[in-house]
Amino acid sequence: MPTTAVPADRRIQITARECEGRPGTVLVTAPEGSCTVRAGDDPAGRALPYQPHEFTAAEPNALLVGPTGTALRVNLPVGRPQRRTAAAQILEGEVEYIRLAACVHGVPVLSLAVLQQGADQSVNDYATLITEILPGGPGRNLRGPVLFFGAADDHGWPTDLGARERQIIEKFIGALLTEFSSPLRP
Repeated sequence: MPTTAVPADRRIQITARECEGRPGTVLVTAPEGSCTVRAGDDPAGRALPYQPHEFTAAEPNALLVGPTGTALRVNLPVGRPQRRTAAAQILEGEVEYIRLAACVHGVPVLSLAVLQQGADQSVNDYATLITEILPGGPGRNLRGPVLFFGAADDHGWPTDLGARERQIIEKFIGALLTEFSSPLRP
């Protein structure tokens, strides 16, 4: 099952303490969530203790899909509360998470963050179409911008969107934009 633990060898951007602003690599993650990180430009190669909320992903770990078919790669914090806060800032409101499955067995493959109170937002046909092709889709029109993440973990928290999944979503949106040559709705 997916986990929220930060995997070893994960490239990150350190956002706190002595190495703030420097790129690094996660060496080891402890069961309680703390990590040992090495700053990429440290010639001594010192292993430094950090918590997941003290760095962000160095590579995009989510995809923001707008109602007009825009797709923006996003680097969100790794820690759960920080990620929820960042998602709320990006979507400009309280966030609701939706899990999506890829098969009748319910194997999770994606999760979404949408606005809880987004009824006044325009329908996001692009995000809605992506979710409708999966058996675990929400069965409703998604409204406003939608953040796509990786599968939800056992506790319902979204994991990082992998490069492969991100590319599939971007290609699907690109094909829709090419086929219809304008947004699906005016």
